[in-house]
Amino acid sequence: MAGLSNAPKNEPTSSSSGGGGAVVTGGGNYKPPKGLLDAISEIQQLKVIESDGNNIDSDFFSIQQRLDYYKVGSRSGMKEAVFMFLLFPIFGWIIPSYLNFFYGGSTGADTQLLLLLIAVLPALSYVGLCVFLANLYRGQITKMAINALLTGRSMVMAMLGFFIFVVYYMLYQMSLTKSVSHTIISIFFAIGKATNPHLPKIRNYYDLFYYQKVRPDFLDIAVSNLIILLLSALVPVFTLYLKYYRKKYKAYRAKQKLEGKC
Repeated sequence: MAGLSNAPKNEPTSSSSGGGGAVVTGGGNYKPPKGLLDAISEIQQLKVIESDGNNIDSDFFSIQQRLDYYKVGSRSGMKEAVFMFLLFPIFGWIIPSYLNFFYGGSTGADTQLLLLLIAVLPALSYVGLCVFLANLYRGQITKMAINALLTGRSMVMAMLGFFIFVVYYMLYQMSLTKSVSHTIISIFFAIGKATNPHLPKIRNYYDLFYYQKVRPDFLDIAVSNLIILLLSALVPVFTLYLKYYRKKYKAYRAKQKLEGKC
């Protein structure tokens, strides 16, 4: 397999073993995965090799290779965390508050759910990816690669979750200072004028919006963002293992029935 042996792609070099299986031998063609798609493609190839009965020694998947998968997962987690750091407060808090304040009434449960789904879209897509990876989760080396990938993502998202919480908490503490409040109100005022020319042009409306709606929510945003990022770090991994063990249990029950033990 490319990146894991010096043999042609999907044709690992092997030597006969006492048990009739094959032992994949390493080579010098290893190239670290450039991104998430590369890593998943290599995991698919590993799964094919191990499903064919090839016994790959665990040492074949070196520490450097595990670190490479860990780095790919870390980069993916960092991108997700930054995306959610920027979009979750906007779609989860600011836009609903903005619509309620300037247009009156409630945005409605459907609208709020849609905005929340947009904010957590990367996490939802990763849950889908983990459902797919659960189908590949077999074989010693394949499992090691998947675990390294997901560990990198989860650890980075959890650490950034706490970091982002500190950032928002500091903003909450600073939000009554003149310089910070003036800057944020100016941003809202500029966005309001650009997005809807019919809204009031008086800055006092935005002062009220900031002090009555936004500023009290900073602490809520900090806590909610932390919870969302921690769930984003844990739920995809939990989904993978749940699906894997559920599939394993079904196979076990089917075997028990065939043997007449249940």
